[in-house]
Amino acid sequence: TPTATRRAELQSRYHFTCTCPACAAPDDLLAAARCRHCSGPVFPSAVWFRSACAKGCADPVSPTVLEETDEACAAMAGDTLTALQAAWDCRRAALSDTHHTAIAVAQRLLDACTGVARWSLAYHGGRWLYQALDRLELGSSPIRGVLAYKIGKIAALEDDRRGALQYLQTAANMLGTTHGAGSAHVVEIKAMIGDVAASMAVGRGEE
Repeated sequence: TPTATRRAELQSRYHFTCTCPACAAPDDLLAAARCRHCSGPVFPSAVWFRSACAKGCADPVSPTVLEETDEACAAMAGDTLTALQAAWDCRRAALSDTHHTAIAVAQRLLDACTGVARWSLAYHGGRWLYQALDRLELGSSPIRGVLAYKIGKIAALEDDRRGALQYLQTAANMLGTTHGAGSAHVVEIKAMIGDVAASMAVGRGEE
């Protein structure tokens, strides 16, 4: 469903303007495939995916790339960690990082990893997901802010204190904009930033 149609229906029925990634991002970015020659994005055109990629590669993707990808992922159906990781790899191989199905699988994989304490894979997937949302240029959205908060907590568990500090500060800035600097969530994040900064100081031998 086109973004404008989807947003109009939500506004009419529920009286709000949706700002989720699917509604806030340009339709072309959410539907882009990956060029099989240079890995760059290939945007849909009137003749489905027949246009050259951003670098001008000829015949950049198969005309049936979406059907092929869906069929391949169907064989990996399930919510197990192995199935989700295989589906994520499959989506990333054929589709742009900003394609809505690649983002959806990455979100499910992140939740599955945190559920079973697979912190290393969760950290890798979380950072990929954040970068994908960043490419959609969503600004200081609550979705990106909450994701940055999750990644910051995971980074701390992975003992990457510098990464934890970076993502937690990003979360505090974004959620401070959307929720207010004095909100309980932002106050909690700022307390975590203080704890991480203190542990870094101890690691450097500072008082």
